[in-house]
Amino acid sequence: MANPIVSGGVASPQSIYEELAVTATNQTRAEGEHPVGTRGYLDDGRVYYYCSNGGAGLTPGLLLAIPATTGLTRHADHDKIVLTSSYAAFAAGASRFQWQEADLDTSDIIENEYKDGYMWFENAAGAGGLCYKVRAHDRVDASGSATTRVIELFDPILTAAVATDEISFGRNRHDRVIASSTAEEEGAVGVAPITVTASTAIATDVTTTESATTTYFFWAQTWGPCAVAMDENTSAAGMAMTSGVTAGQIQASVDASKLMLDIGMGLSATAAAAGGGDFLLTDLRICP
Repeated sequence: MANPIVSGGVASPQSIYEELAVTATNQTRAEGEHPVGTRGYLDDGRVYYYCSNGGAGLTPGLLLAIPATTGLTRHADHDKIVLTSSYAAFAAGASRFQWQEADLDTSDIIENEYKDGYMWFENAAGAGGLCYKVRAHDRVDASGSATTRVIELFDPILTAAVATDEISFGRNRHDRVIASSTAEEEGAVGVAPITVTASTAIATDVTTTESATTTYFFWAQTWGPCAVAMDENTSAAGMAMTSGVTAGQIQASVDASKLMLDIGMGLSATAAAAGGGDFLLTDLRICP
């Protein structure tokens, strides 16, 4: 009952009440029982997505989010990659490319940091607007060297790149999730059904000495009845919203000054005590 059904109708060996610790190096992204973002479901209609914890420990009922900016994507505000000397490698019909470290301006990329995430062409020229899922990639040192590195996509690109094309990378939204904060720009990922141990931070410099790190993987619930932490403003009346007031919690009363995300409907008659911290049985509607 507690082991989600995944693709092919097979039950996952990891139940919704288990976490999985995977040790790797801080230069390589750890791999769990399934690729992050794998969908699983139970026969009562509850839906879960496989996630890795992005840092601090998580507690049951905590609302999870994608980090608003840091480490999530490489684009104009972070590390947009402008194809210059290696643009010709991005030819129509190809899904495996070689590009140069000189194309990356500042921050390094660890091996497979964006595996199961996405690469897209950001600018309006050339292949702009096209988006592809990443199969694997090498680590990249933003050293300005002519050293070539490889990236592989799941599908061949439709349009060849031009010399000024800008490519960006986004991690899979279920990779290294965090407890939601009060930032309205965060995207809700799901709810932690168990206590999840804090993961070790990954490297930001690929020239540092490699060391062992541990990442914790778990199933986050996204759909169906779920106990969710609520703040002191919550009651069962109305839609359940991201709090915008208390990190990791929801509320039902709408704060007009916040642009909050509707995540479902309260199912119980529970009201939060002063200071929050109680749990509302919520019919989650984050991702079916």
